Amino acid sequence: SSSEKRREILAGVYADWHTHLSGYANYLRVVSSGTCDDVFDMIAEEKARDSFDINQPTWNRALFMAMAMNNRMVWTERGIEWVADTVIMLAPINSSTAGRLLSTFQHVKSLKPALGKSVAAALKRVVSEVSVEASASINGQAKAYLG
Repeated sequence: SSSEKRREILAGVYADWHTHLSGYANYLRVVSSGTCDDVFDMIAEEKARDSFDINQPTWNRALFMAMAMNNRMVWTERGIEWVADTVIMLAPINSSTAGRLLSTFQHVKSLKPALGKSVAAALKRVVSEVSVEASASINGQAKAYLG
C-alpha cells in the first residue's frame, strides 16, 4: 500500500504478531511484497530486528521469497542487486531458500537486452562470491543460468 499510515499500521501488526510463528511470517510477507521505493529498506530493517531469526526457514522464506514474486520491484536495478546480495548472504545459511530466490533469474537469456545484461552481471557476481565450497548448488545454479 502507498498509504501514509502504512508504516504505522504495520507497526501495530508487528506488535501483535511478532511472537507467533505463522503470524510473524505473514507480516514479513506483507513487508516484502511492498511496492513503495522504501521496500528494500523495510526488508533490511526487518532482517536487523532482534525478533528475526534468519535460521528460521519459515521466516527467511517469508521475508525473502515474497520479493522474488514482487515483479514491480524485483525487476529494477535495485531489485536485481537485492536478489544477488540476498542469495550471496543466504547461500551458506539456507541453500534451499537461496536457490529458490536465485531461480528468479533463470530466464536471463530471454530477457530484454538491458535487463538481461543487469541480471547476467548479478549472476556473475553470485558465481564469484559464492564459492563451490560455500555452496556448490548455488554456484552451479548461477553458472547454469549463465550458460
